[in-house]
Amino acid sequence: MTNYLRDVIIDNIQNLNNLTDYKILVRLDMRYLILKDKILSYYGDIRFKDSDSNILLNYYIELNKCNTNNTKIWVKFLIIL
Repeated sequence: MTNYLRDVIIDNIQNLNNLTDYKILVRLDMRYLILKDKILSYYGDIRFKDSDSNILLNYYIELNKCNTNNTKIWVKFLIIL
């Protein structure tokens, strides 16, 4: 399987405070990605990293949304400036 990377840009500029331990919703069409062999069917190859690609971020997938065209993944960011 080939590596596929995608940036997720989070804009917190209008907020005067940093966000800590903040969860961001990422929606993906996992059904399509699985059918096209771009991701493992059990999601074992999904990774989220910080902007420096140093830290793996925790996440969870809503179980009722797995393998759908609207899969919901919640990613926990440590700090958003």
